[in-house]
Amino acid sequence: MSKDTTATVKILPQEAHTFAVSILTASGVPSDRANLVADGLVLADLRGVDTHGINRLAGYIARIRHGVLDPNPSLSFVQKKGWALDADGKNTTDPAEALKGVVLPIGGPKGSGLALMMDVFGGLLTGSAFGGGVIDQYKDLDKRQGVGHWFMVFRPEMFLDSREEYLERMDTLLERVRGCEKAAGVEQIFTPGEIEELKEKIQRDEGIPFTKGEIEALHELADNVGCKSRLTDTFS
Repeated sequence: MSKDTTATVKILPQEAHTFAVSILTASGVPSDRANLVADGLVLADLRGVDTHGINRLAGYIARIRHGVLDPNPSLSFVQKKGWALDADGKNTTDPAEALKGVVLPIGGPKGSGLALMMDVFGGLLTGSAFGGGVIDQYKDLDKRQGVGHWFMVFRPEMFLDSREEYLERMDTLLERVRGCEKAAGVEQIFTPGEIEELKEKIQRDEGIPFTKGEIEALHELADNVGCKSRLTDTFS
């Protein structure tokens, strides 16, 4: 490759995905999970969120090698109950009973309160690090980070009459947001994720841009884990 490591090359999404999977499986990650991780990394690159793309592979592999990141963890999913109280003050997940009692608060009205609740959910309740206790994944490879994750899933029909009603109401909300008066020089109002979605559509056809320096670093990582997979500039 050229010594100019800042020059840009374009990589097809599927090639980036295959490369990521090969690196992960060579490092002990099961194939099905390697594909899931690669899905997320490549999607981040496609949507222009380069900080969370395949360039993160080196950090992941380093932590696996140091024994602080489990490449094949045992996962379990727990459904948390008690988001509301019924008329008798008892925990309930029944929306009809919740209307007779009270919906429990999940956060304060200010950003600091929401941040605190995120720490409670993602750190405290998951048994992970909290309150600034998360280890820097780049500076300390000999300790587990203690990062926790909290996923909360809602079924719209629990709150409305049907999923269709939810979609109709959401469409109305988005139309009103996009129809707001625009500031001078603004051609279009975007809702969260739309800019990334547009970039993803373009880069699926035109390739994901990486600098030659990034490609060289990824190839060096491949060599280190005994992987022969390579990324090629299909559009040159």
